[in-house]
Amino acid sequence: MVTAKVNEVDCLMGLDIGADDYICKPFSPKEVIARIKAVLRRYNIHSAGNTKHTNIYIQTESKQLVVYGNTIDVTPYEFSLLELLFSQPGTIFSRAKLIKQVQGYQYEG
Repeated sequence: MVTAKVNEVDCLMGLDIGADDYICKPFSPKEVIARIKAVLRRYNIHSAGNTKHTNIYIQTESKQLVVYGNTIDVTPYEFSLLELLFSQPGTIFSRAKLIKQVQGYQYEG
């Protein structure tokens, strides 16, 4: 949360309602980027063949998606798309690139 409010009560309230961090103005853009990277490091855990992001667990070998402990049925394309997105957090993909990466062909539309 980025705010002009510097009061400790406001900071505590912001964190209590779900903010991962609290930054008061004025702030350094480099500090904001560093804080964002720190949050992403806490939430993204990759291991051989598996990816975990908070309560989402992607099991590459078995092609299973587990959310909050429940296995979710997804199509092979959906699984490939999730696997791609989770393998490159923070990357912005065009629709055409996603289709090419997941389905293996150029999109003409």
